[in-house]
Amino acid sequence: MLKAAKCDLARTLVVALCLATPATVIAQAPAEKAGSSSERQPSKAQPEFEEILVIGTRQERYIVESSDALTGIELDFLENPRNITILPEQLLLDRKITTLEEALRNVPGISAADGFGGTRDDFYVRGFRRNATYRNGFRRQTFFRTNVTNIEYTQVIGGPASVRYGRVEPGGVVDLVTKRPLAEQRIAGELRYGSFSDALGLIDVSQPLTDRAAMRVVASIQDSESFRDFYDVRRESAAISGHYDFTDSTRLELSYEYRDESRPLDRGTIAVATPDGFEVVNELLGISDSRRFGDPFEEYQVYFNFLEATFNHAFNERWRLRLGAAYEDSTSNDLQSRPQLAIVVDEDANISDDGFITGAIDFNGVYDEPGDRVFLFKGLDGNRNRTSEVSYLNLLVTGEFDTASFNHRVSFGGDYRDSKQTRQFVTGERTDGNSVPLFNIEQPLYTLSDEFSPEGVPVDEFTQEDYGIFANVYTKWTERLGTLLGVRYSEVESENFFPGFDRTTADEGDAVTPMAGLSLMLRDNIALFASYSESFQPNNVFIDSAGVVDILDPELAEQIELGVKAEFFDGRAQSSLVLFEIEKTDVVIGADEFDQPILANGASSEGVTLSFAGQPRPGMNIVASYAYIDAQTSEGGSLPGVADQLANVYVSYEWQEGGFEGVGVGGGVYYEAERPLDALGLIAIDDYTLVDVSAWYTIQAPRFLRRDGTVRFQLALKNIFDEEYYGVGSGTPLRIPIGTPRTVTGSVSFDL
Repeated sequence: MLKAAKCDLARTLVVALCLATPATVIAQAPAEKAGSSSERQPSKAQPEFEEILVIGTRQERYIVESSDALTGIELDFLENPRNITILPEQLLLDRKITTLEEALRNVPGISAADGFGGTRDDFYVRGFRRNATYRNGFRRQTFFRTNVTNIEYTQVIGGPASVRYGRVEPGGVVDLVTKRPLAEQRIAGELRYGSFSDALGLIDVSQPLTDRAAMRVVASIQDSESFRDFYDVRRESAAISGHYDFTDSTRLELSYEYRDESRPLDRGTIAVATPDGFEVVNELLGISDSRRFGDPFEEYQVYFNFLEATFNHAFNERWRLRLGAAYEDSTSNDLQSRPQLAIVVDEDANISDDGFITGAIDFNGVYDEPGDRVFLFKGLDGNRNRTSEVSYLNLLVTGEFDTASFNHRVSFGGDYRDSKQTRQFVTGERTDGNSVPLFNIEQPLYTLSDEFSPEGVPVDEFTQEDYGIFANVYTKWTERLGTLLGVRYSEVESENFFPGFDRTTADEGDAVTPMAGLSLMLRDNIALFASYSESFQPNNVFIDSAGVVDILDPELAEQIELGVKAEFFDGRAQSSLVLFEIEKTDVVIGADEFDQPILANGASSEGVTLSFAGQPRPGMNIVASYAYIDAQTSEGGSLPGVADQLANVYVSYEWQEGGFEGVGVGGGVYYEAERPLDALGLIAIDDYTLVDVSAWYTIQAPRFLRRDGTVRFQLALKNIFDEEYYGVGSGTPLRIPIGTPRTVTGSVSFDL
């Protein structure tokens, strides 16, 4: 959509009012094409075109033709011998996605994990758990739930990605690319309100300042309750970014993001033993999913600052340099009444309904009679005054050269990360059935006190340094054959000091991780590909009481990947079919009585993923994926939390002309199969299916605002059949997340 270059006085007044009014909502209007390199390079003079009024959504925002996520080398979808999924902002807008967890359901082979009581991003990728996300290539230290309002697009790499990202789990990497200034003025905003008093607001303003400078401000406020008891979320965030072009080939980019958030730390529900195995107590006893087994004071608070500076320089048309630096600073506090033990007792057992033990009781009861009762032992603990400081540096040089008739695209560089964290781990009152009553889940009394004092509590310290150098080369041997080779050398050094336990542990390791891939074009729109890649994760350094150091080899993993990619409908749709196998070795599973490490051979994951995304016809968008995953330990046990089947499909259609122009409808289905909760597979969480629908209507904005601006009205229903479902926690029946019931959300957005 072409925008006018200047705004009149009336529009300026309206914008000023929007910025001055307290927001209670969110906005995610279409921006420039996700992944476009033009956002990162100095702007150039644009040819003049006749202004054309378009009502509706720019449909090309659903497809991304190329990516440099894995190597720094811009590779087209078909020529890349690795599988990368990119989720554009437009998908989040149409599905009314508000969390990263929802967004990642559109990626084959990813499912959600517990996330420390729902306070942080946490997911399984191709069978391996990962709770770290990347922000513009930097591994973010502070944990929280991602604010998607400042995300331009999300890129997910399937399998090991150590060459570019360093120490990672072998399942894959999630990298969030934030919004940057646009080449033209844009003022956007949205008001949204939904079930459980969920109010969220955002203002998104991008403004060229001169021919060489531009800036963008994205600010949001969220105030929301939940279907869960005494649950309130408050979040304020602001992101400011800008760039300045010293010359046509040299640009400096600066950005800053601030976040102030508090939300309950909610451990969900529990499962107890029955003659037929473990069952979730909500289903067993008819307990409402709204009931909290924790306490009203449980909370996670975080104050987060992230500064980033990037220097881009083009030496010529073929060679470019990118130097990035960032600084992260955060403070957080969490407090929880952690469930420690669940017991089942007979109706006439020596324990009162209000939780006081009056005599001997059986701690190993099984729920086998309707009158049986369930009680929880809980204890107060939390991390107080937790601070985090991280410094980042990275360097990337990209270019290309020819030898004979072959073309070579290369990238090389390095990165450095230095982090320090401190905290005080506090403990408080515990339910014991004597001085403090146990918690009766059917007749809840929230009696646990939140009184504690950090005075005199020792300060734990965590420091870490990791750095690496890497190089990649993509060679085009013929018009149809290309190869990718990459290698990285990494070192990690860290130390964890726990003065309260008089113990110091450390991570230390180095590794060389290679990668190789091949792509073969069978036809102009079909390619076969194969790849081999490795990853590493340092292991603990064990120090015994005599000061003897036992340095272990890092956890290593390797993946073999085979697949086929295709483009359809003149490049408007992309599809991939991938077979993969991952083997991980040297996994520490604990320590013996002499504080020496116990090693397991490792774990493995193999499977197949299928994906499709694009526009079969103008106005129609389809995103579909399927994954089958077989994840096991080396001893043949299950990897907890991993479903063997995941499926997702979303279809939308927006009328492009006629009487229904600007009207859009969409619907999606997500399925997750049964998941083991423990390694032995004794506890399983049932499968579930979620169905979502949404509808919107885009109209021309009032003329006094902007002739080519638009206003969009949208209604979204999620989990429309009110499916009751549960997630997976930390391999224990005491931490089972509860899925969100049916929700309805309405919104009004503008894009001027």
